[in-house]
Amino acid sequence: MSLPVHEIRDLHQRTLCMLLSLPSMLDPKAKHSAPLIGAQPSTVIEDCIAYWSEPEQLKHFEDYIAQKPRRLGHYAEYLIAYWLEHMQGLPTHRNQQINVEGRSIGEFDLLFTQDQQAYWWEIAVKFYCYTDQRNGMSAWVGPNSKDNLQRKYEHLFDKQLQLNQNPDAQHFLESINHGNSKAHAFFKGFVFEPLLDQTALETHINPDCPRGWHLPIKYIDEIPQLKSSTRFLRAPRQEWLAPVMRPPKTDGLKSHQQIINQIKQDQQHDTHMIIELLPDHDGWWVEQRRGFILPDSWPDETRTRTNN
Repeated sequence: MSLPVHEIRDLHQRTLCMLLSLPSMLDPKAKHSAPLIGAQPSTVIEDCIAYWSEPEQLKHFEDYIAQKPRRLGHYAEYLIAYWLEHMQGLPTHRNQQINVEGRSIGEFDLLFTQDQQAYWWEIAVKFYCYTDQRNGMSAWVGPNSKDNLQRKYEHLFDKQLQLNQNPDAQHFLESINHGNSKAHAFFKGFVFEPLLDQTALETHINPDCPRGWHLPIKYIDEIPQLKSSTRFLRAPRQEWLAPVMRPPKTDGLKSHQQIINQIKQDQQHDTHMIIELLPDHDGWWVEQRRGFILPDSWPDETRTRTNN
């Protein structure tokens, strides 16, 4: 029996297992131009944990992670590529850029072969907050309000996943024996609903997608808490992909009032990911729920910064 993801102490191991465990963000019952990659079976997580139990394999993973890219999307690709190649034994081509006359026309995120069938996965990991100021998929907006689900959906399915229709791209695929690749969308992440005006998820969103809350900064005093014993932190961006954990006796965790005061006093970032934690049976602080504190001007502010 595998450990729950939130019991995996190492951040990078936990992040990979979370990416594999998450369902697709998109409603699997809706029609899409490419199949969706959903949650992997629990045996996959068990295999990951068994892999890391071997010292040589653990060191190989840690050496690989030491070179990880900074951007969250690239980091996710990096982890999934490792899982495919080293844990599943499937030789993988990552970030294969297609250039025509010195200009990039797109790239293939992950290409691999399994049981003599070639596969192509496009990777997207997103965080979207709902606003009733917009309609349809456009109502799901990123912390940076230039990004929304409608725009990303069209870019992914109508452009990125159509790259193999380009003759130069198809020639490249054939050169590596991937001419008949089956395309899939690995589209995962978290959605956040207004704390002060809860709304049912629309049909575009998978009802099993993990949820959080969001709140304008002017209502900072309304940050919820489960218990008086809960503690809070403002999560660095590199920890957004997995449940946040901290060892026992960690310094810097805040009470409910302290996290409110910190955000009021520290306005250098106008977007904050707030994590609420409780201790588990070993005394580790484990994420219970999360929320975004957003600028009062969101979603109209187009130059929103995020907490790096």
